[in-house]
Amino acid sequence: MKISYTSAAKYKPKKIRKGFLLMEVLLAFTIFGIAVTSIVIALNQTAKVSYELNRESWSQAHLKNLIKEVITLPVSEDEFPRDETRELVDAKARIIVTPLTDTPHTTDTTAAALKQMYKINITLYWDEDGIEKSKSASTIHYYPLHQKK
Repeated sequence: MKISYTSAAKYKPKKIRKGFLLMEVLLAFTIFGIAVTSIVIALNQTAKVSYELNRESWSQAHLKNLIKEVITLPVSEDEFPRDETRELVDAKARIIVTPLTDTPHTTDTTAAALKQMYKINITLYWDEDGIEKSKSASTIHYYPLHQKK
């Protein structure tokens, strides 16, 4: 049996690829970069929202405590109306307590009941990254309700 060289030339062994093409590597890095960028952006936004929620909670807690303090600390009725500024650890607060006298639909009979009603307005100021921020709270309070003589 004779082997012809022409038929052997037709059956060349296939080349086996070892490794990746440059285009495949670039495509993989691009997809990885897009995924990582999306995750970093999402984490950054989550951190910002978390910080703002913590700051909001902090300011509301301070305002609530200040209102409770103004209402419950024993003070004579002559000293109850006031305009004062109080320094806190990381903020300052302005407390304004004014008598509630001018309201719509006030008659002589309701004016007597309003003599011991006060509007309490508290504004909290703090510095955040060089910018002064503020938050306010107000309520109406009947003086004899919490004041013990």
